[in-house]
This record gives sequence, C-alpha cells and structure tokens, in this order.
Amino acid sequence: DIISFAASKDGTLIATGESGKRPKIFVWDAATKKVVAELKGHKRGVSQLSFSNDGNYLASIGLDNDHTLIIYDLRSGAKRWSQKGDTNKILGCEWSPDDSYVATVGVKHVYYWYPSSRGLKQKRGLLGSKGKRQTVLTIGWDSAGNLVCGCRDGSLYIFDGDRKLANVVQGHDGHVLACYHGADGFFTGGKD
Repeated sequence: DIISFAASKDGTLIATGESGKRPKIFVWDAATKKVVAELKGHKRGVSQLSFSNDGNYLASIGLDNDHTLIIYDLRSGAKRWSQKGDTNKILGCEWSPDDSYVATVGVKHVYYWYPSSRGLKQKRGLLGSKGKRQTVLTIGWDSAGNLVCGCRDGSLYIFDGDRKLANVVQGHDGHVLACYHGADGFFTGGKD
C-alpha cells in the first residue's frame, strides 16, 4: 500500500512510500511513468516524503518506533543521512526554501534538522512565551521563507529564520489540516 507521496518542485519526479515490514520508496519519472530509483532503509512504512528544492535529495520519515529521518542522495541513490526522529509521531516533513535544513512537525514538536559532514544536527523550534507545546499537523513556508505550522488548536505558528516563534495567528476554529503557499498567497484548510 502506498501511504506517502511527494512531487519534486519542478514536477519531473514523483516519490511514493509504502507500508510493510521492509518498505520501499519508489522514485518515478513523471513524464515516462518509469521507476528511476528504488530506495530502502525504513521499517514498517514511510509516512512522509519531501524533495529538496534542487531535486538532489529526498527526505523521508519511517513508521518505526523512533520515526527515523532518512535523507537520500538521488544522484547516487544512496542514504546520505539517517537519524532517529522522535518517539512521538512525525506528521509533516519539508525542506527549507534554501535546502539548508529539513523541518519536521508532529505530536508536541517542531524540529529543524541540519545536514552536515558529521550527520544530522537536531534543533527545536523555540516557542518562547507566545506558544505552547501542542500537536502540529502540517507545515509550509510563507513568501518570506518563514516556517508556518498548522496546529491542532486551529492556530498557525510562524517561526522566523532563527527558529523563534515570531507570531501566532488564529486560523481556524478546528484543527489546521493543510497549508500551501502558491503564487497567489498562503492557503490553509481546517476542520471548521
């Protein structure tokens, strides 16, 4: 069963993640509909996928107990970075606009993952006095490059480039379930 899906920013590649004991990720050429890569390394399933903006990397989240984050180099098909994610579920995974890190969100967390020659360095989103730890259901980026998180309580958490919660906006009466940034603005969908 396919349980996750992502498209590259330029629309040339599609990735699908499956469930199962030893799940695979298939990367497809969108024009020819042929598999161009078969990626392995997760257990139980692949719940989240995100292409880097340049199309060179694919971030993925597993359904193992640690919700492992694996980043594959699509030029070679090899695992480039792998790190235990969080024992709580990870519900969203997206590359930053400049491809310098991957952001993940989920049950009571917002994490930033910085790839380096020494592995992945994890840092928390800084809530300060403006926010509270809660389940974050979806993420996206606004036109200024700020991380926007859709929360269970209907609010949108907007983090600046220093990982600090800069603003909280009440977006919906119920959970924020989806967010998207397009040419015409930032859009959210909620359980209202």
